[in-house]
Amino acid sequence: MDTQDKGAAAPGGYLGAFLAAMTLTATYVLYGYDTAGTLAEETHEPRRKAPRAILQALCAAGVMGGLLLMAALMSARDIADPRLAQQEGGLPFIINQTLGKGLGTVFLAAVVFAILVCALAVQTSTARLMYAMARDNQLPFSRALAHVSASARTPALANLTVGIMAAGILVVYAGYPRVIEAVIALAVLWANLAYLMLTSIFLVKRLRGWPGRGGTSMAGLFALGRWGLAVNLLAVLWGVFIVINIAWPRPDAGNADLLIPYAPLACTAGLVLLGVGYYGVVQRRKAPGGM
Repeated sequence: MDTQDKGAAAPGGYLGAFLAAMTLTATYVLYGYDTAGTLAEETHEPRRKAPRAILQALCAAGVMGGLLLMAALMSARDIADPRLAQQEGGLPFIINQTLGKGLGTVFLAAVVFAILVCALAVQTSTARLMYAMARDNQLPFSRALAHVSASARTPALANLTVGIMAAGILVVYAGYPRVIEAVIALAVLWANLAYLMLTSIFLVKRLRGWPGRGGTSMAGLFALGRWGLAVNLLAVLWGVFIVINIAWPRPDAGNADLLIPYAPLACTAGLVLLGVGYYGVVQRRKAPGGM
């Protein structure tokens, strides 16, 4: 429990650093398995099994993540080694130090492969979501994005657009390494905003009596039963806390660059304004007498 004076000069001290880091593991595990659940058309009874798989994954990630942290701390030869806090340090440094350079490199290569698979799953889900929204005419250039290639039998432009956007982040990263910090914060913030919107809608529905006595609309599917309202309320409160926690600007005292700490707020505000403006125009065009 020794903080070794970490965060002594930062706002909130060690608690500030802890709050900034506490959501990453749970968010990425939840989002990763949620993404896998959306790709489960070939899974038998996905609406019943996918939610249970997500809960099992979260429990397993909590247990395994805790064991991993304990094992890493116990394996470190010197917990006060300054190299642990450097950019090239951290867990990879402990793995190479403990297992040796050869076996450590093999282990880290397996980790990189696992991250690549997860990234491809998220990219696939993003392309499918873009195609689905374009098919409903809810995106700019919807007709082109919703087009399915006759030869590949896939929405080629949607796949290409997502790939180019991902590659664009890497291009920017090559010239400005700290941009990855903003990307991580935005990814966590926007994912939790999406969850918060859904849990808020479901909370309103539950307060109005959904799914009704007996829950016939959920017959045979995953359901929270009598715990539904309490869990839903906790989910909304947790979502609000996470959104505020991630979006809260934390300026670096040793760096005058304001792009990173204020990027989540600025980009979210820009996204909201862009969305309101675009959908305002779309709705006016759909209204009777519109252009």
